[in-house]
Amino acid sequence: MAFHVTGDLQTDSGGESGTRAIHAHKEARQRARSRRARTLREGNRGGSPFGAALLDLLPNALLAVDGTGRVLEANAAAVRLFSELDGLVCSNARIEARTHRENEMLLAAIARIVEADGEAGTEFLKISRPSGLAPYTVAVAPLLGSGGHGLMGAVVFVHDPSTPRVPTARQLIRLHGLTPTEAAVARELASGRSLKEIASGLDVCLNTVRGHLKGAFAKTGTHRQAELVAGILSVPPFIAFESV
Repeated sequence: MAFHVTGDLQTDSGGESGTRAIHAHKEARQRARSRRARTLREGNRGGSPFGAALLDLLPNALLAVDGTGRVLEANAAAVRLFSELDGLVCSNARIEARTHRENEMLLAAIARIVEADGEAGTEFLKISRPSGLAPYTVAVAPLLGSGGHGLMGAVVFVHDPSTPRVPTARQLIRLHGLTPTEAAVARELASGRSLKEIASGLDVCLNTVRGHLKGAFAKTGTHRQAELVAGILSVPPFIAFESV
């Protein structure tokens, strides 16, 4: 669902030392994550339930914000992203980057989009992550009212490059009629692994992997590994993939 965010959400801070303090800090962070998710989900819900359900199918975080960065609505992916406390958070009901410089850049981009009253193009920026994972790619665009008239605020898209975009084996079986093993080989290939690595991971010989690959070629109408991988990765990314 999409959510109207009305809670007063706080970020975690602290620099405690010692084993006991570290454990207490981790527990406090986990409790804070649960509170954030609950507050976002229990906000005053509005709009079309049908439209909200569609937004929740998006694998990327999607938020509607006002000119100050106050979060008006967020899809399920955004709720999950905020709960991770990894680069982007929701503090005092506003979207914030964890570093001061990046937060200034993010809020400035939002403000420029809103102040331009629909005349500005999309702005892009990177948001680093304390976890060390690849930075989020953030796009900020005007959020127009019905019929494209009347600026309502800004829409913020957040792409997490560390999130798998390779379809699950179940999806490949349903889409192309692959066997479970053919689907597993195809997924591993699309994830960048060599045939030798796939054989080792599946604990089979290289010729067995080649046999399954040949079956995948026939069922997907491809003839080369590059074609197969391109076909697998062309599965529409706007539908949230099942958990692997």
